[in-house]
Amino acid sequence: MTSVIETRSVVVEYPSVRGVLRLYDQGVSLKVDQGDFLAVLGGSGWGKSTLNDAAWLRPPPCFSDPPHFRR
Repeated sequence: MTSVIETRSVVVEYPSVRGVLRLYDQGVSLKVDQGDFLAVLGGSGWGKSTLNDAAWLRPPPCFSDPPHFRR
């Protein structure tokens, strides 16, 4: 089957006054094949938007100091 979205070992880093805040320490991998249905669920503050940004499921929002996505 053909992948329409695929990311491997994505780590998200935000600059902070104490250094770098690193999300998804182990890296996030995601593969969505053509015809698959994907839903991202979770409570407020659980990282749904960050996951969407990291997997490029939507354009990243405009930050004054944007996060660094490493692939």
